[in-house]
Amino acid sequence: MLANELAIVSRQTEIGNLRVALNNFADRVSVAEVDSFVSLMNQSEQMGTSISDALTEYSNTMRESLRQRTDEKANKASFNLMFPTVLFMMPAVFMFLMGPAILELQNFFDEGGVQNLQQGSDAIDNIGNANQ
Repeated sequence: MLANELAIVSRQTEIGNLRVALNNFADRVSVAEVDSFVSLMNQSEQMGTSISDALTEYSNTMRESLRQRTDEKANKASFNLMFPTVLFMMPAVFMFLMGPAILELQNFFDEGGVQNLQQGSDAIDNIGNANQ
């Protein structure tokens, strides 16, 4: 696709001039990066500056822009993964941490723990009343 577009630009440049060919390229593709590339090439040609230096700086800028976009997407992905992770991991962690305590409470009630506590409380009250 890009090779075909650049071939068209090359043919249009042979027939007309570079500026018109690049503007037609930008109109056909309509991508922000292509628009900035065309603007850069037109300015370099108009000002008579080194196209090589301009393209080197442009490529460095594009690399930095792509790196920043990638970092932004990675940060969004980790944030979006946090909720499913918490949602699915918390029940397992809760069961792992609270499981032994729940089993001990079940054993306590099965063995008559409440009655034993009540008997112990009554015994303490009787000792307290006997001492008075």
